[in-house]
Amino acid sequence: MSAGNERRLLIVGNCESDLANILCGAFAEVQFAPANAAVDYAAYSAVAVLGGNLPDGITLLPSARCALEHARRQGVRVFAEYSRVTDEVSFANPVPTQFSRPVCMGATEIFSGLQPGDILDEQWNERLPVQHVRPSAQPILQYVDRPDGLTQTASLPEKNGRDFALWLEEECLLICTFRMDTFLRARFAPRRTWCALIAALIAWLGGDCSTGQIYQSMEDYCTFSRGQTISGALTRAGQWFQRANLLAWDAEGSCAVLEGVSSRVLPDGSVLLNRQIRTDCMGTTALFFLLQSLRTGDEQARKISEGLFSTVRGMQVAQGTHRGFVRGSLGWWGSSSYQDDTARGFLFPLLIRRMLTGDRTDDERLRSSLAYLLRTTGQDGLRPNQVEYTDPDSDVVWMATTVKRGGKWRHTQPQRTTCGELRNRAVHNPSAHYNAYYLGALALAGAIFLDDEYIAVAQKGLAAIMQAYPDTAREHSQTQECCRLLMPLALLYLVTGNPKHREWLERVAEDLETWAHPCGGYMEWDEGYTGVCSRSSSGESAIYLHNGDPVCDLLYSANWLPQAFAIAYWATGAEKYRERWERMARFLADVQIKSAQPALDGGWARAVNLELGEVHGINNDSDWACWTIESGWTVAQIGVGLLFGVLAPRLKPLFLALRELAVGHKPGC
Repeated sequence: MSAGNERRLLIVGNCESDLANILCGAFAEVQFAPANAAVDYAAYSAVAVLGGNLPDGITLLPSARCALEHARRQGVRVFAEYSRVTDEVSFANPVPTQFSRPVCMGATEIFSGLQPGDILDEQWNERLPVQHVRPSAQPILQYVDRPDGLTQTASLPEKNGRDFALWLEEECLLICTFRMDTFLRARFAPRRTWCALIAALIAWLGGDCSTGQIYQSMEDYCTFSRGQTISGALTRAGQWFQRANLLAWDAEGSCAVLEGVSSRVLPDGSVLLNRQIRTDCMGTTALFFLLQSLRTGDEQARKISEGLFSTVRGMQVAQGTHRGFVRGSLGWWGSSSYQDDTARGFLFPLLIRRMLTGDRTDDERLRSSLAYLLRTTGQDGLRPNQVEYTDPDSDVVWMATTVKRGGKWRHTQPQRTTCGELRNRAVHNPSAHYNAYYLGALALAGAIFLDDEYIAVAQKGLAAIMQAYPDTAREHSQTQECCRLLMPLALLYLVTGNPKHREWLERVAEDLETWAHPCGGYMEWDEGYTGVCSRSSSGESAIYLHNGDPVCDLLYSANWLPQAFAIAYWATGAEKYRERWERMARFLADVQIKSAQPALDGGWARAVNLELGEVHGINNDSDWACWTIESGWTVAQIGVGLLFGVLAPRLKPLFLALRELAVGHKPGC
């Protein structure tokens, strides 16, 4: 290393990258060069070969490798990221890192900010599998398949050079096998750990950059909207649908909404959309925009709402053996009926629309849908997970449900049956995830239409679930089941006034408070880990691993709570429910995403780490992992719940009038 080159950095590769931008501020002088350019590497104190922002990384030709090796022998430090820079280390072709994560193998003098067992998540990244390293190589990070931990530390694996992620190959050569160069856009997590690692890397190269500076860069790209108003959150939620390009119109004025933003965070930060057209997403979004139009008077919001309702109506089978059946989607579930999805996407939105507008043109559609669901509801008031027909002219259907085997709830394979057989036996599926919203919609419809059967089945089904409670057929967690149960129990009590139904509501509500976090969210918990997706390593997965992980699920759990707390307050008059709505609303306004990326800004991701204050959780889920932003399940559902509180002066009298109608219709109900 020649005199006068202190704190001079050469970056080989693309100058427009996250890591390059950070490095530029950490050195007195930074220059750039393309791969294999004729460069005097020894004229610099350090060289960073950055291939992570290039499609195929960087491969140095023999002449460049020899020149770089010569510089290393003179003391020039070299960092090689997603690059092939030496013949002494060989790599295979790139592979995805979706379910494997780098784990810190032990603190070294240069990476003292990391602790042994720290788990780092680089999303849906790519890495170069190692084929050969020196036996003396010192691993900093090594890949582990689904490490057992979240904020806890993982057990250290045996040293295995083939799985190295970051290591010292020799004194002046630090190698990284994955794409680190785009760490901001790729939303690496947890942030504090990555900041410590990158700051240590820069210090090893001879630069100066604090963890605070790096953290601020991550916050500038994507963060939570801490301190904003509920009104502001609602406005930005409405804007998200159009910014993310989720709305599609046809020539007749009907509108559809795509499912949302995929959980796949690609190495370059690209956002992929889930393009499924689902009834539950459209109906909930239609209700959200209807309520938004009432809040703001915005004619465009009302137009979007009516366009979506038009498409929702078109999802119903109008004639034949399965008349009244509501399709789950235009793709996967075209002939499948998930009753909770039907309730959220068809029944509940159209019932609320009827209450708000007085328009009864959907009465026959609603009655027809309810009649079909009741035809396939068991004697215990419950339905299986799904009912699917293959022949539109036959009563034969296929059904799948949830059963408990070996101490864990599991989904069954589809079984052949008929609508009549389902109606004439008990289903034994005490699942809030699959039945609670449906039963709540029955209670609401019973009060609106003054139909005793609807309310009777709602009571029967909720009684079956509460008889099994708390050991209900859990999908993801015990927390989820409580969150899903609150709204239907509140509706049932509202329309019956039965003290037993209030006891059920109070029991579930107080159990839920066990998992309340001081910041306002609710932690995921599953006693005994009996949920289908609890601690799952394939397919759909919960976003926590251990009970007590400070993770809040806004796709399956806490997203239901604002609406539930509002209705519980109207039904009972208990101030604690109003206070819980306010606490939850403030929390949700705080954790709404703020980002320069339009498809993220204004949305809510599935996983919120309540202690770190960022999107972070177990990324094992194959389709709906931490960064999923669902149109109907998350953004619109949260928005509806917030609007139930904001529009309480208008909504509360309508709901309380239902009690007078229902109880007056049948005293002692």
